[in-house]
Amino acid sequence: MLFYSYIEVVDGESETLVKKGIELFGDFSKEEKAYMAYANLFSEKAASFIPEGLEIKSADYFMGMLTIDVNECIQNYGGSYYEKRFIYQLMKTAESIGAKSLTVKANGKTVQLPEGSLIFRRKVLELELPEGVNQAAL
Repeated sequence: MLFYSYIEVVDGESETLVKKGIELFGDFSKEEKAYMAYANLFSEKAASFIPEGLEIKSADYFMGMLTIDVNECIQNYGGSYYEKRFIYQLMKTAESIGAKSLTVKANGKTVQLPEGSLIFRRKVLELELPEGVNQAAL
């Protein structure tokens, strides 16, 4: 099974969103796939809009709704520019797993991001690529 984490690569003035494939052999639940995809995304050094130190604690999947629980490092950034790109990376990764919506919690609680965004049952279909970001073979 192949699924993707979406990372954003910044090269000088250019930003490009690329997908990094993860191939799994064996039978994994949606929760296990989600956990691995986000663990991969958060550890990727090229993922420039992922807050420093962010780690996934758990993932739950029920009827197309994905909920991930992360640590408090989700608050380690500022600016709407970063927030839009960070949310897009989270949502594209959820989409690659087959989720229809995403909820993000920090330490088990719904969290408002630094610029005011709330990711609670946010629909994957409503994704818009942030202005100024190129897509590389998505």
